[in-house]
Amino acid sequence: MSGYLPGKRGWAKRRTRKAFVAAAATLLKQKEFFDISVIDICDQAGIPRATFYNYFEDKYDLVRMAAFDFVERLGEYKAPENAKDIEIVTDLISITLRTCKSQRDVLPAFFPVGGLVTDAMIDALSQKLLPVKKDKLESDLAASEIAYGAKWWAEGGYVLEEDFMKKRLLSLLGYVD
Repeated sequence: MSGYLPGKRGWAKRRTRKAFVAAAATLLKQKEFFDISVIDICDQAGIPRATFYNYFEDKYDLVRMAAFDFVERLGEYKAPENAKDIEIVTDLISITLRTCKSQRDVLPAFFPVGGLVTDAMIDALSQKLLPVKKDKLESDLAASEIAYGAKWWAEGGYVLEEDFMKKRLLSLLGYVD
């Protein structure tokens, strides 16, 4: 799925998708995911139910969409030529933390829903870490540390400074003391 949709119509579609995601996030603050129906989400968004199915297969597909902005931003990242491993890892941590913070009203609400958002973050990070770690298992483990660190930070209300979190994650990954 591509985040860029050309023209005015494309931007309208993106806005509609975001409205559904925001509506679901609002509802998740009030009740459990399994108690929320597609009709509830549509009512909260003020958009007809038939429109929902133009964008998502079901409410689980909507949850996966919550991670889409993160995956899209990470997908755009290209490591600078001759960059050291620590520079690449630092960039990936920064993107992760900034994206979580920019989606502060939406992303934390989706973290508890079956791990779908966290799994999407781990998969995207792991792909970008593979050239640094050289091994799929090491890449997956590092990606998990970053994703779960960002999740913890988001669920805690971003109380700690972003730079502190970045240094803490680099330390967990063995890049700094």
